[in-house]
Amino acid sequence: MTFRRLAFSNIRQSWHRYAAYFLSCVFSVTVFFLYSSFIYHPDIVSGKVSGGEMISGLIVVCQFMIMMFSFFFVLYSSSAFLRSRKKEFGLFTLFGMTKWQMRRMVIYENMIISLLAIASGMAAGAVTLKLFLMVLSHLLRIDTPLPFYISLSSIQITIIAYLLLFALITLFSLRKVGKLQIIQLIKAENQTRKPPRFSWLLFIASLVLIGSGYYMAFNTDLLNIVANFFPTIGLTFVGTYFLYTQGSTAIVKLLSYNKRYLYTGTNLLNVTQATYRIRDNARVLYTITLLSAVVLTASATFFVVDKGLQIKADAFNPFQFTVMQIHGEGSPLAMNKVKDTVESHGHQITAAITANILLAYVEDVYSFNKSAAVIGVTKYNEIAISKQFPKVKPITSGVYWIDQSEYIKYTDSSYRKSAALDKVTIKVEGMSQSYTAKVIERREQVVMTPSYTANLLFVVPDNVMLKLQSTAPAEEKRIIYNIDWTDGNEALPLVQDLKKQLAADSQHFVSNRIEDRNELSQTTSLIFFIGIFISLLFFIASGSIIYFKLFSDLQEDQAYFRSLTRIGLSLSEIRRVVNVQVGLVFFLPCVVGSVHTMFAMKTLSNLLLENIMGYASTIVCAFIVMQFIYFLAARRTYLKKIMQEIVI
Repeated sequence: MTFRRLAFSNIRQSWHRYAAYFLSCVFSVTVFFLYSSFIYHPDIVSGKVSGGEMISGLIVVCQFMIMMFSFFFVLYSSSAFLRSRKKEFGLFTLFGMTKWQMRRMVIYENMIISLLAIASGMAAGAVTLKLFLMVLSHLLRIDTPLPFYISLSSIQITIIAYLLLFALITLFSLRKVGKLQIIQLIKAENQTRKPPRFSWLLFIASLVLIGSGYYMAFNTDLLNIVANFFPTIGLTFVGTYFLYTQGSTAIVKLLSYNKRYLYTGTNLLNVTQATYRIRDNARVLYTITLLSAVVLTASATFFVVDKGLQIKADAFNPFQFTVMQIHGEGSPLAMNKVKDTVESHGHQITAAITANILLAYVEDVYSFNKSAAVIGVTKYNEIAISKQFPKVKPITSGVYWIDQSEYIKYTDSSYRKSAALDKVTIKVEGMSQSYTAKVIERREQVVMTPSYTANLLFVVPDNVMLKLQSTAPAEEKRIIYNIDWTDGNEALPLVQDLKKQLAADSQHFVSNRIEDRNELSQTTSLIFFIGIFISLLFFIASGSIIYFKLFSDLQEDQAYFRSLTRIGLSLSEIRRVVNVQVGLVFFLPCVVGSVHTMFAMKTLSNLLLENIMGYASTIVCAFIVMQFIYFLAARRTYLKKIMQEIVI
């Protein structure tokens, strides 16, 4: 038998071990090829697509991440394959195979796997390329989708990149093979398993560390994010490590006191076997837990930012269509014509409010000198009724302090000092007089687009507003036209028609909710779409590592279950034990990683000042469902191999 045939035979006979690793490599090549095909697409290269250059730069960064991850994943998998084959290499050595011949066999095996993975990955990429380009075209708001096109450059760069990667990994593998000694190889699988030992102190410390990390994550906000970020990660990571190395044995010790539970059914087998399995694979499970937490947090962050920022965009555009007129006479918008235009598009006007404001700034003893806007109490209440938020009581003196930016209290220390004051002094540029008044009430509410007014809005008595307006310079006066209509999500043609009606000779600025949301959505949705492939790659790779660890102990497990059948364990009980053992390895990192992610999302929720836990839960549930599917496939293959050995 030639070495090439021997390599083929080894891969074919051990395909149950290679399958998940091979599919992970294929998916990695597929994603890399899809990204390369977009970068080298003629419409992107020629600049026909708006934003194509920026997206290409983002994809290049993703490709670099894919290559770095692929290198470490393939290196780990290759090393693990070699460790699991020590006895096989020992037998080859006893039969007279030299180290050089063994290296040749490893070279052939790696070459076969790498060439098949590259070819399969590029074939899968070519099949899905049209769909990939269609989705990207939709996210980029391209009228005509990017045509199907496979660039020669994308083929070349994919083949060269992955050939170099697999060649580098092969060199590492050959170095390991050269260091193997025959005594170590033969005795590799005859090592006695030592009883698990643990420390109550370290187990309790793991719970305290994780609990402390969770507490810090739960209470982190914009004020303490810098101080809490690294301690939170450090406490959680260290606590998780001790949880795996000490926790499994400690929990079994606690369960051993419950004799009734322990001696019911197959619980004794499940508990004792789980102790050894978790202890023996503690580092792998720890790594996969952190990998799962990173994947879930990244995916949830992409999704949450996509949804959360769109909510913020709507919040900072209270009205569907807003026009700000700078000093000058005449209106930039004829309101009667606006009504006709809105109705012609099948909508109905729900609000049309013209508000006069003054640009001002605030002075106080803490040197708090910030931009602000001033509005009369009657006009404020008119807007409040329209937007259905609480009105303020009519006043003849004093001022209402309205925060239109919920972030200002976290980002401006002088503001936090000023917020404790009972009085404020409001000044308008160019006026010698100022208005000093008592703060009646403070509220957080976006009343009108903050970029056209200010983050701080002061509601003053109507007579004060009239007095300030009569003496204020024209440069500080603004007129805000706020328009709302029904079914605003489907009103892009209407917005475009209204913008055409604006008077060309007036000085004005326009803001509208739908175009701002679409522009933001284009960026965030695209980042989410591109990033989700990276997350899927991490997910598949982590599942592959679990799959491989499961099958690397297959011969030992077959002997274990064979001995159980000899002492009277039925096939149905064997299946139950297998379900528990396989499920534990698959779902323990998944559950712990998911809990880590939910606390990380709580931190993000605090930073965004928005409740995004529902969106985060969606991603976590999707991850658990995918892990369950992966578990079913792995359990089926694993159980089949076990049953083949014990059923005679």
